[in-house]
Amino acid sequence: MQDRPWAIGAAIAGFAMLAGYLTLISAEGGHHFFWDIAPWALLMATPASLALVSSQIDDVRSARKLLAVSAFLFLGIGAVSIFSIGMGFIAVAGIAAIGTTKLTAS
Repeated sequence: MQDRPWAIGAAIAGFAMLAGYLTLISAEGGHHFFWDIAPWALLMATPASLALVSSQIDDVRSARKLLAVSAFLFLGIGAVSIFSIGMGFIAVAGIAAIGTTKLTAS
């Protein structure tokens, strides 16, 4: 397994954005966790988890595909939430996209 700092960075930044989202929503109040917050939190945790998995698997082709899917999902989440925390997710998508281009077979 090779060192994949971009994938790890995308995972850390993605989970940090998720924490920021949960902090922002909990400060607003008036939301039912299961119906209002949990679906979005799971949606935001998915690409971060994919980036983390891509940093740990040995097959470079599979890691590249997972990281590309992660970048695409981060970009979609960023586009949907552009007026609140979307720019952060778009930046994380950029990190994952750079990581996708940096993965090479050794």
